[in-house]
Order: sequence, then C-alpha cells, then structure tokens
Amino acid sequence: MEGRKRHRALVTIEIFQLDSREERANLFRDRALIITHLFIQLENKANAYTEEGRQIAQERIESLTSPVIQHANCARSFRDLYYLDRAKAKAYENEAWDYINGKS
Repeated sequence: MEGRKRHRALVTIEIFQLDSREERANLFRDRALIITHLFIQLENKANAYTEEGRQIAQERIESLTSPVIQHANCARSFRDLYYLDRAKAKAYENEAWDYINGKS
C-alpha cells in the first residue's frame, strides 16, 4: 500500500488506537456482540408466529442497523449476509459467540 491509501490507513489506526491490543480486543468484542444480538432478531423475525412478533423483531433490526449505532456498517453487512446466505451468517454468529466467551 502506498501514498494516500497508506496515509489514510495510518491515520485510521492512530485515531482509533488500533495499534493497541486492548482497543482491538474491545473493537472485536463490540462487533461480536452486535452480530449475536442482530442474529437473534433476524431469526425472531423469520420465525415469528404473529405479525406483531415480526414487527417487533423488525424494529429491533432497524435499531441495531441504525447509522447512530456504533459499528452500524458491520451490522448492516451482517444483516445483508443473513438475507443472502443464512448458513454462512449462522457460522459467523457462532464464531462471534465463541469470541465473546473466550473460546477463540
């Protein structure tokens, strides 16, 4: 990586302190939490028995993917993956859960 892209990457690393092991761990944990919470709501929506249940799940999905939520882009990307390939999304959710519980 050279020039402007390299500079941008270095600035991003500095601003978000991604060269800090602790900050990186917090970032990964926070994203893993978003993925696990979002997966539950996506499943709730897909398996709801009532329209009210589907609506509640949809509202929570919208909240978790809102631009004001930290890691919203990660959440939206995961939501999109779920709709394209549920099995792959489930595999990622399992990995996220393992990470949260210190198994990875």
